[in-house]
Amino acid sequence: MSALSSSGPFFHASLSRSPSMLHRSTSVLLTAALLGACATETLHVETSGSSASSQAWEQPCADDDEGRALESAVVDLYAAFNFDPGTLPDWARMRALFAEGAVFAYPIAPGDSVELLDADGFLAAFEGWAASPAMQADGFHERILHVETRRVGRVAQTSVLFEGFVPDPDAVGEIAAASRGIDQIQWALDAGTWRLVAFTSQYTEEGLSF
Repeated sequence: MSALSSSGPFFHASLSRSPSMLHRSTSVLLTAALLGACATETLHVETSGSSASSQAWEQPCADDDEGRALESAVVDLYAAFNFDPGTLPDWARMRALFAEGAVFAYPIAPGDSVELLDADGFLAAFEGWAASPAMQADGFHERILHVETRRVGRVAQTSVLFEGFVPDPDAVGEIAAASRGIDQIQWALDAGTWRLVAFTSQYTEEGLSF
């Protein structure tokens, strides 16, 4: 795909319930999801040889400074994606989370080859979409439905189920989603700081729902 999705930037972007609650609502929703989905992580190790066996155990995934820092990185990333009418996403906040050489993949259409961007290309594409007249008039936010993180040592994988929607401060009840998908994010502990090294998205489509 060489253009942005009509329902959001190629990686899906973000939206919030109302302009005045952007960062608060995103952080609260995502923190709640993290607490529910990241209370424990199950690790499986296969051994071979004469004593071959499969071992599994659970351990808290945020029971130490590194685990809590990873949760904070996820919250910061999605808060930075969101923007209200007449504003733009927080580019500096995003870039601070990207590792040198981080890659971003457009959602892959059936039969297409994967198309990768570096951080500069990702931000340029996102900015072009967010700065368009339609997006500046409406803004765009994201509702985080579920977060699951698996961390092993200095690497981690986060799956985020999201819904994108256009905020409406006059809406009563939950705003209908304009898009839904799953983000897959890989992290690495870079000199003591969790940084994003790869980002891919999959939207719902005919025959595929979440």
